[in-house]
Amino acid sequence: MTIERLRELEAAASGRPWYSQPSEHDLVRGIVYGPDGDSLCVVDWNPGTENDPVADASLIAAARNALPALLDVAEAAALYVGANEPGAHERLAAALAKLDEVTV
Repeated sequence: MTIERLRELEAAASGRPWYSQPSEHDLVRGIVYGPDGDSLCVVDWNPGTENDPVADASLIAAARNALPALLDVAEAAALYVGANEPGAHERLAAALAKLDEVTV
């Protein structure tokens, strides 16, 4: 998987921010919602396992919200490590700072 492919997938996905919460009717489900409040996916508990669908749904939403900033960091890090071009350090520092601003 390349950064470019991840950017394509991110651009094609539903807009941000995503959020999650437990199902109102079933405490063994976590639901991920898009910015318009429509449900995007339901994470179910699987009998016989120790998975936590609410935690899993929270991770899905947080990862979606953080992905653009994480990709910026990955690109900046690749420039910094690969070529150490002028401005690479500043770009990496700015990308890391942007990651700190992601809310979930």
